[in-house]
Amino acid sequence: MKKLNKKAAAGIGLGALALVGGTFAYYSQTASLDNPLSTGRYTTQLVEDYTPPTEDLKPGAKWDKNVGAENTGDYPVLVRISMKESWSYKGAADSYKTISSASDLFNNGTYAGGIFDAAQDNDTDGLTPESDGTVVHKNILTDAGWIDGGDGYWYWNGVLEKKGSDKSGTTHLLEGLTMATDIDLGLYETKEYYAVAATQPDLDNTDAWTLIDWTRVKDENDDGLTDIRDLAAVINIPEGESLFRKSESNLDSDRKGYGDSNYTLTVTSEFVQATKDAVTDSWQDFDITKLTNVQVNAEDNVNLENKTVAP
Repeated sequence: MKKLNKKAAAGIGLGALALVGGTFAYYSQTASLDNPLSTGRYTTQLVEDYTPPTEDLKPGAKWDKNVGAENTGDYPVLVRISMKESWSYKGAADSYKTISSASDLFNNGTYAGGIFDAAQDNDTDGLTPESDGTVVHKNILTDAGWIDGGDGYWYWNGVLEKKGSDKSGTTHLLEGLTMATDIDLGLYETKEYYAVAATQPDLDNTDAWTLIDWTRVKDENDDGLTDIRDLAAVINIPEGESLFRKSESNLDSDRKGYGDSNYTLTVTSEFVQATKDAVTDSWQDFDITKLTNVQVNAEDNVNLENKTVAP
């Protein structure tokens, strides 16, 4: 807790993770599947990039983000969802860290009692190595109709019927995000400066301040300490002037950690027409028998139907 208070006092947060004025509760993807191919197959993909507001936010903060899927078209479909998170420094075009839902690092760490403790090699060194797990916990629900395929995708356990049906939409796969309390917000460098003047110089006037090299300051008064009094003993301070000191703590440009960053969660929903051939062609490595609420129509061995009502 002491470490987190220190970071908060420095005024540095994650600008990309603020929640302002309510929640972001809505279905993240909809699809209108009109005019399917004459072969009886139709696939489409929708991608949403979710970047929370840019005001500063403290470690441990939470914000709402609901993700599900809805069929707004005229033909039944199946859907699966994958996710990817990325971090980029403010003003930078490229990401410095990306984790996909196919990785074991995407949602590891320890989440209990509403507090998330991330799996990081070192949470104070200002580094973000690839071996570090996510610092944002996703509240993923796999007990309400969604199945974790183990391949980076979550599959809806049922057929999404055409628009207007009570089975045209899914329940939420994702409900809320939580930032780690121990997120590494970077390594800070503290430097001290002095000035000799009649009145205190402007703090932003770099020409008026001289960096103190404490390695060159000796214990002039033999009190066992090296401090500003020792510095004053060897500096010429004219009559009518005083010795001023200021301290600056700045983020190390080479060890920013996740400080001064933007966070983006990309959600990709892949829809496929509810036929066995379309699923086999589009989701080649997926075993459709895992979808216990879906059955193959016995008449033509092609069409997929809801076997039971999904939870």
